[in-house]
Amino acid sequence: MRKSANFHVNLAMFAYVVAMMILCANSSPLYDTMNTDPAVFRVMGRAMAAGKVMYRDIFDHKGLYLYFINALGVLIDGKSLLGLFVIECVFMFLCARVVYALMSRFAGGKTPLIGTQIFLVFAMFRGTFARGGMTENYALLFQILGVYVLVKDGGKFSCLHMFIQGVLVGIVLCFQANIAMMWGGIALVAGYELLKRGDLVRLAGNVIAGILGVLAGVMPAVVYAVMNDAVSDVAFGMFGYNFMYLNVPETGNFAATFGRRMLGAFMPGGEIQVSAPAYAMVVFVAASCAVVVRRWGKSRLTAYYSAMLAMTFAGVALSGRNFGHYYESLAPFCVPAALWLALKVRPGRFRLAVVAVMVAGVLAGVKIPDWVKELAGRKFMRMDEFVSRNEPYHSENERVLVTGNRAEFYERFGVIPQEKYFYVLGSFGDFSAPTEAYISSILSGVNDVVVAVYPKDRGEIFPETGRSAEIAGYLEANYDLLHSGTDSTGRYVMYGRKRR
Repeated sequence: MRKSANFHVNLAMFAYVVAMMILCANSSPLYDTMNTDPAVFRVMGRAMAAGKVMYRDIFDHKGLYLYFINALGVLIDGKSLLGLFVIECVFMFLCARVVYALMSRFAGGKTPLIGTQIFLVFAMFRGTFARGGMTENYALLFQILGVYVLVKDGGKFSCLHMFIQGVLVGIVLCFQANIAMMWGGIALVAGYELLKRGDLVRLAGNVIAGILGVLAGVMPAVVYAVMNDAVSDVAFGMFGYNFMYLNVPETGNFAATFGRRMLGAFMPGGEIQVSAPAYAMVVFVAASCAVVVRRWGKSRLTAYYSAMLAMTFAGVALSGRNFGHYYESLAPFCVPAALWLALKVRPGRFRLAVVAVMVAGVLAGVKIPDWVKELAGRKFMRMDEFVSRNEPYHSENERVLVTGNRAEFYERFGVIPQEKYFYVLGSFGDFSAPTEAYISSILSGVNDVVVAVYPKDRGEIFPETGRSAEIAGYLEANYDLLHSGTDSTGRYVMYGRKRR
């Protein structure tokens, strides 16, 4: 009987997740499109599936496991995003299933089911879910697993549980390192409790188990790097570049800079970038904090919750860039609020609550069609027009270079970049290789097609280098203007190499 009930719960949950993903994720068959960052990850996945070595032959600065996932999606279906959609659905379903198991430890009946449904509203909120495909979306499963293992341990400080936590840390490090800061809260509180008990043997056992777990979690990445003779490339791509990406001035005060960034993450007007919808997640978490304090007071659960939240929030604020999808890492801390709301549902109102939450989830997460945004004054580029103009140049070995962060062109043209730096990366400190490589590639004339991206209110390519006129003159002399288009972010000009 229990197995039958679990089957029906899993089936209902899976159907709900798939329905929500169809409406909310860019990779769904309903949309089959990509926005900026996921397009970069997709290109990396296609390059990996084609045999290129990550970070050595083609460069981006996210974790290796993200490219494994995208490569798997390409192998499942290389002509559409269906393979990636299936993977994203599996991740979100497993995340929901773990949340259900977590809530079942605090409530019975149908409460965990409706609570999980409410949690998915938070997790798939438009401003932070960012239509899927982001590192934060995949890492969410492992964050929730970490919370579940912590609650299941119940203060026993099991070395097995600490090993599992270490594995989760290792996996998340290979998605995006700053998200792993959440486990710093677990380490701090657990270490304090064991020291307070004077149980140094158990503390040492936990430390060793955690380290072994981290090593196990990162081992696939290590094996990949060693087998491809790319250890330094992988280490720099996953970690080295991202330390520069933090971009704390060498002469500045790190504590003061980080303090400003923490404050900027709480309110509009962050140091570098702001995404107003993300602050809804801050509101959700604040409500959850109130629930935790009211229900568990000064208990150990409150201590863990507070420490993990503080460390996660520090990870969100670390770079000073308040992009909305960064806040997806805070979604695990909405579980108490989701459970509290579920407990308020009266037994006779369960079906009504399910429908109401479903409607709320759709309204909060569904992708707004471009034509609706155009009615509100937003302008979109017609990518199909660029694709048709590229057809005379298309071949298996076509070389395309896009000067801005618009990797969608590679995806829509059906090509794999042949340059290591295939989109414009920031040049921090002494690391100016991406910009120099771009300019050298353009002026070499090896590219069949060049798409020049001019950000809004800027009419030059790489104006900071002082070589904009040289680049523009070379393109005009050696390339034909094929097409141009604009959207709300800038202007796009497509050049094709002249046929001699």
